[in-house]
Order: sequence, then structure tokens, then C-alpha cells
Amino acid sequence: MTFKSSFESHPVVFGFSLIVIGFGVGFAFRGYLPSQIAIAVPVATCNIQGADVLSQGHNARLAELQKSIENLEAQASDQGNITAYQDRYRASADRVRKDIAQEIDGFKASVASLTNKCKA
Repeated sequence: MTFKSSFESHPVVFGFSLIVIGFGVGFAFRGYLPSQIAIAVPVATCNIQGADVLSQGHNARLAELQKSIENLEAQASDQGNITAYQDRYRASADRVRKDIAQEIDGFKASVASLTNKCKA
């Protein structure tokens, strides 16, 4: 009797070897199989109404403030004005710069608020 026929005729050895081989193959392929079933999560699209109007208003306000600051800087550097008036124009230009910074911060806060509402 050959080794193959003796191996196949003994049911305990043959069954145990199949179990060991199956376990070894399953253990070897465990990295190739996904550990969890991926659940498709629907992607929510968030369309914020009025975002374009918000940005247009912001851009218009910034354009007006920039025109104002250009005018004030021109008056501050005008040699025809007396020094006291030039100082007042410089102070006014500084206030407009602060207004521009506040406008930008307010716009960023509005956009962040709308983005948070969109995520929720």
C-alpha cells in the first residue's frame, strides 16, 4: 500500500489534515479580505441659499471701503493740507483699516456658521 492510499484510507488523519490546511489557508488570506463590510453612506450635498448674495455684498462693502481708504490716504499725503488735517486723515484711514478687518472677520464668521449648519 502506498503512502497516498494509506493516507486517504485513514479518515481521522485525512480529516484532520484537511482542517489544518483549511485553517492555514484562511489565516493566510485574512489580510486580503475586508474585516468589515463597508456600508455606503449617502453623501449629503449642501446648497446654501443666499451664499452668493452674501459674498457679493461683502465684496461691494470691501470695494467701498478701499475707495474710502484711497481717498483718505491721498488727502493725508497732500502737501496742500496743513499738518493737523493730514493727521486727521491718517487717523481716519486707520479707522477704515479697522473697519475692513472687522468686515473680513464678520464675513469669515458668517461663512463658518453656514458651513457648520451645512455639516449638521
